[in-house]
Amino acid sequence: MICQLLLDTNTTPPFMSITSENVTPVLLAPKNLYLGAGIIVNGQLIRGDKHMAGEVSFISSNVTREEALTLMADEEFFMNSLTTAITAIISVINPTRMVIAGNAISEDMKDIIYDNCLNIIPEVFMPELEVIPDTDKYFMNGIITLALNNTTTGLKLIANEL
Repeated sequence: MICQLLLDTNTTPPFMSITSENVTPVLLAPKNLYLGAGIIVNGQLIRGDKHMAGEVSFISSNVTREEALTLMADEEFFMNSLTTAITAIISVINPTRMVIAGNAISEDMKDIIYDNCLNIIPEVFMPELEVIPDTDKYFMNGIITLALNNTTTGLKLIANEL
């Protein structure tokens, strides 16, 4: 259950206590699942109407979502989908920093992703990209924060460490 929760792109962004800026988009790239995103504003996840904000898998790659899911194993399709999602988010909110997290990416992909985005977005508008392949540390900290935020005792997390 915990592993599924981590991979659920609708619940992961609140668990990612990685933001210090006012607005931070987090693009989630889990293996064998759809890409997802969360936009964190002042420490709060933007959920959108009907809790659908961040479903970047609906951004068309000229295939259905079901076809896209099977094609995510193809490196070229995955990188094109990632680039499309990133550039769409940059175009809408123009962040100074963007996090790409999940076990389908690695740190050595960062420059390739950045260069792919430069084919679409002028460099002056490109945010700093941070790649986080292992989200466990952030996940656990986020669960603790979420639990404390949902208590009626008024407990607050005062240190960002476990």
